[in-house]
Amino acid sequence: MNAAPRVPSSLKRAATRGLLAVLTAGVMLVSSVADAWQAPTLEPFSLPAGFEIITVADAFAQPVSIAFLPRTGDQERILITERAGVVKLVEGTTVRAEPVLDLRDQVFSANLDRGLIGIAVDPHFTRTGYIYVSYIYNAPGQTGDEEGLRYGHISRFVMKGNIALRDSERVLLDDLQSNSRNHGIGGLAFGLDGALYSTFGDGAISDVLTDFSLRAQDIDSLSGKTIRIDPASGDGLPGNPYFDPANPHSARSRVWARGFRNPFKFAIHPVTGLPYVGDVGWWTYEWLVAAPAGANYGWPCVEGPMSTPYYTRTQCADIAPWTVTPPDYVYPHTREGQRFPASLTAGDFNTYAHFPEDMRGDFFFGDYSQQWIRRAVLAPDGRILRVEKFGAGLGEIVDLHFSPYSGELYFLSIFSNGLRKLVYKPNLGKGGVAGEIIRPTQPSIVLRAPGAGDVALPGAVVALKADLTAPPGGALDGGCAWSVTVLDGLMSRLIEPTSSGDGASFVMPVDLGPGARVEAACYAKAASGATAVARATVRRPDEDGYIRNWLLSRSFQGKTLNDNVWPGGEAAFGPKPGDPALWRITSPTRYVALDQTLSPGENAVAYAFVWVDSPEDRGGLLGMLSDDGIAAWLNGKEIWRNKVSRAVPADGPEALRDLDLPKIELKKGLNGLLLKVDQTRGEWRFKARILNPDGSIMRDVGLTTGIP
Repeated sequence: MNAAPRVPSSLKRAATRGLLAVLTAGVMLVSSVADAWQAPTLEPFSLPAGFEIITVADAFAQPVSIAFLPRTGDQERILITERAGVVKLVEGTTVRAEPVLDLRDQVFSANLDRGLIGIAVDPHFTRTGYIYVSYIYNAPGQTGDEEGLRYGHISRFVMKGNIALRDSERVLLDDLQSNSRNHGIGGLAFGLDGALYSTFGDGAISDVLTDFSLRAQDIDSLSGKTIRIDPASGDGLPGNPYFDPANPHSARSRVWARGFRNPFKFAIHPVTGLPYVGDVGWWTYEWLVAAPAGANYGWPCVEGPMSTPYYTRTQCADIAPWTVTPPDYVYPHTREGQRFPASLTAGDFNTYAHFPEDMRGDFFFGDYSQQWIRRAVLAPDGRILRVEKFGAGLGEIVDLHFSPYSGELYFLSIFSNGLRKLVYKPNLGKGGVAGEIIRPTQPSIVLRAPGAGDVALPGAVVALKADLTAPPGGALDGGCAWSVTVLDGLMSRLIEPTSSGDGASFVMPVDLGPGARVEAACYAKAASGATAVARATVRRPDEDGYIRNWLLSRSFQGKTLNDNVWPGGEAAFGPKPGDPALWRITSPTRYVALDQTLSPGENAVAYAFVWVDSPEDRGGLLGMLSDDGIAAWLNGKEIWRNKVSRAVPADGPEALRDLDLPKIELKKGLNGLLLKVDQTRGEWRFKARILNPDGSIMRDVGLTTGIP
């Protein structure tokens, strides 16, 4: 018999206390004014069988965020931020008496979700000692009791032992405006590329819409944005959609995505590198998004999947659900026909082995007001396939993270001042899903072609193909409406595709500048009115010729280069539409870092695939280098195998050498290129490019991960 899940008595008390706080005090994250809601009944406590909640520590005052330091032995070391401006260290189950950092003299925390909010640990902490925090601060002459304009800080500190040195503060950002008591600065997280990401609210009043809300649409304002910056300087980075190399510290240079209301917390997908952001809505919806570069989620003109018709500013005339990036998942502020406060808290990815295997790769997120945790089941490419209930009655969740060491899920309850963790114990019963599956209401769109980041030659015809699926119980209102936009620097223009429907095409412009791209988007609409969109970008070839976009397999553990492990055989490999075994990746450098993408990353092999589009039959070379061994197939024929243990040079001039140079014969049209790279330990990387017989770069070939 399965044992019932265990709930600490502190959680039982917190459920009542947290609800009263949500409805009366108007503190952190509340979507709307308290007296607009009827007092709801929270869902009773529940967890899947086999799970248990353990209270780790409760010696906090309004804890807000979690970050993990490197372990000491088997003991967790966890940084906890308190909203008033204090960072504390938890070692095992002990909260150190001396704070790691005390910023109460400069943090403004008098109102709602202002205060010390975010924290992140440098990926190279053991070498640098860096930690990063985000907070709202008092400018000179301001006091903590005053309302009105405040600014957001992102700062770096150096830790020595268990203390962050106050005089080591390096301010990376200080120009985020917040004109209200909430919707200020959000969380912090490092991307796979080493960039530092953060989220900012619109800085407007929560229960009315003002012109301050329109800053979420303005790329020259940081308000209502997700940003991506250099953790050393605070500057924006190349690759950001509005990056201005002449002014990298400008707001637009730092913007990654826009149109947010109050994106309080987020997490970075471990494969795609996209930030998964939870945005707290106004009256109607909460929404979760996997935000690509340049995405616009429409606030304040759009709330989730719908327009805000009561917001009639002229600036919203051309902004509607079908013109902006749709959310990946939404849920309403209603339950059983009754309005219900909601405040989405996102979340973290379960990439570890502690939870049941069927939960591996899921995204776990919570709701602060409704006090539940749900899990989004994801496809390998990060698409949300479905959302399932996980647990309820868990307290006022403001942050949740999986330990990178134990794989246990830690979360914070702000009013009961508790750090807790969810552990799975098979002897308590078989794990499973608690409650029903929450069905999507939007159409599902999968772009077969182009692939994200495809390379096309000037003047080439780019095919557009999409697979559309109606939501359960619904129907599609027509097929695919295609939009093709050229984005060149700060300018954009439209290209008319040659046809409509699920398939279309366009001609790649011949006048693209450096860094320019073409964005293709398929819009679909359900008969219910719900909309969805899928997008992909096409770029001109990179100067160095290296292939940065691939279809990638999972890692095959315990295998070597000489093991034929692909189902059906390596020579017969070919990607198929909707293949769950492959997903698209884009590398920011010429090297594809498999050790940062796949888990586990030792004693394993993995496959990578791309189509090479040649204008004619011709011979050439395949230039490659790998850590460790590499094998290659072209059009199903093995052309190279080098079983070797080696390191590769850093991504500088020395790395331009190609040590593996097999001859290739390309046919006119699409040529399937399959690579296999093995790994013992340490780094796991490879690079590849197509060369002419004399070793020069073959610049008149296209590259695509799209499925013909």
